[in-house]
Amino acid sequence: MVSRRMSWALLVSFVFVGCSAKDQQAERSFTYLGKPIHPSSIETLYNSENKALDLKTLETKSDFQEWAERPGWLIAEYDKDVESGRTSFFAYKFLANVQDRFLLLIKYSGGGTGTFDNILVIKKTQDQLFLLETLGEGDRCNGGISGEEMVGNDFYYSRNLTPIDIIRLATETKIDLTAYEDLEASAISCFGLADYKYNLADDKNELMSVSLDGEKRDEEGWTERYQAQSCFTKIYNSYLKAKKTELSLKDLNEFAKKFSDECLKKASSVLR
Repeated sequence: MVSRRMSWALLVSFVFVGCSAKDQQAERSFTYLGKPIHPSSIETLYNSENKALDLKTLETKSDFQEWAERPGWLIAEYDKDVESGRTSFFAYKFLANVQDRFLLLIKYSGGGTGTFDNILVIKKTQDQLFLLETLGEGDRCNGGISGEEMVGNDFYYSRNLTPIDIIRLATETKIDLTAYEDLEASAISCFGLADYKYNLADDKNELMSVSLDGEKRDEEGWTERYQAQSCFTKIYNSYLKAKKTELSLKDLNEFAKKFSDECLKKASSVLR
């Protein structure tokens, strides 16, 4: 995947050689009245029922700034939660646009332990924003987004996966599993990454592969809470030992079938 991205990057660089910096900036502008759109405006749009926002009538009470920890992001920070000591915030990063359709990456927290993110496709007219679609909200290991890269109109990104997420991504082997009973599914149970490519021009989101994390071990007082987790971990580690750390969709289906054959039958026999 890295070599493919590098090839795309070289191609894009040649395409834009003849374009001035001013033209590129105008094409990729996500501003209102000459200023970057306030993160609170994106938050209001994201939470609105009709998925539309009139920028002329919106009042924003908070300041915003570039996120020091994340270059290219704009962030608005709000009140600090008394119990947790955490500050709530809403931030976004402009990624690309095709004419009046814009692609944004957002990240926010209400002050609790969760840090949520999503990918938004927004239509922008002179004074209005319309939320056309979202690609799925995540929270840390439950679909949290990482490793994002924009190459032309293609947005490459990864989502964190729990064990149950890995099995559910398989298309040929459908298994009825219960989260937190059969397999781990918590926001701290990261076992891998789902690698995606979204094309803004074609509005197509494609799963490319699944990357497995490092070796996992059973944890006393935790793993035994889940009927098939220990068996899942053994299969998972066997793939790592065989140096199969990046699974194609075919590999993923084989992984799910192996899990079904070896772990669920074993679990059902124990219950009997």
